[in-house]
Amino acid sequence: MNVDRRRVIVAAPWFLLTGAFAQTTFEVASVKANRSGSPQSRSLARRSFVAENLTLKAIICLAFDIPDVQVRGGPAWINSERWDIIAKPGEPVPADSKGDETMRSMAQALLAERFHLRVHRKIEKVAGYALLVAKGGPKLKASDLDKFPGDSVGNSMIRGSRMPMARLTRLLSGLLGEIVVDQTRLPGEFNIALNFAPLNPNVTIESSTGDQPSLFTALQEVGLRLDHRGIPAELLYIDSAERPDSN
Repeated sequence: MNVDRRRVIVAAPWFLLTGAFAQTTFEVASVKANRSGSPQSRSLARRSFVAENLTLKAIICLAFDIPDVQVRGGPAWINSERWDIIAKPGEPVPADSKGDETMRSMAQALLAERFHLRVHRKIEKVAGYALLVAKGGPKLKASDLDKFPGDSVGNSMIRGSRMPMARLTRLLSGLLGEIVVDQTRLPGEFNIALNFAPLNPNVTIESSTGDQPSLFTALQEVGLRLDHRGIPAELLYIDSAERPDSN
């Protein structure tokens, strides 16, 4: 039997199948076009889903927890027109991975309802980076389970608590502008603190500046490394999207 490796996602995504949490949709939600040029902000946390002055593509990346470089297709306006979204569940979701999945699923359902978003996933071999365990083994510090997960990222640092390797690869993808996949096979969640030379078109992952190590060296210090190669990656294809009615 032939197996189609695509997964079509519409208005009834994964959470309706898992039953991970009683809530399946946001209790209140507002979606409006933004033409004000206000500062951009985004958050998908226990109590709310907030996007301010973001393109639909950026909102999709937030809702599906996927880097921009792994999103394909869609009408041109999803990269230019900007939107505000404020949505809240009836009660805060659990502060754990199941709660994170529930919020993402509700956000995906909202996009399917308001933007008529239809997508599918497909695994393809692409050029990118594999995140691997370096020689000598990992030197990561396991996170305390009583800490809330969270992270911050800039062009010269990555910091986070309760961060699984899959999350680290997504942050690296955003920084490098290339797909990064986790091939460490390291389970669990970790405290991550990486400081490195600021990345820009003239600074590669192997470049250091002054007393700041390269990103490559910063990863090696925690027992990880990046290898550029052909990698299997899950891509998100946008099949259709429509502008919503503002409310």
